[in-house]
Amino acid sequence: MLPQYRNEKFSLTPVKAQRMLAEYDTHITLEDAEIMLELLRKLSKLSVSETLKHVIACQKEAP
Repeated sequence: MLPQYRNEKFSLTPVKAQRMLAEYDTHITLEDAEIMLELLRKLSKLSVSETLKHVIACQKEAP
């Protein structure tokens, strides 16, 4: 995990993600699960950030 996330607590851990995927016959290492979760968290933050920028821009344009 990257340093900026080490002190944050997440409900979905790499172990949980690994177990969930294993239920669907997808087997990954803990390291891969960690990388996958990191990517998903970054994409989620980016999505929320871009949505908020869009909403703010639309509000400024409205009379």
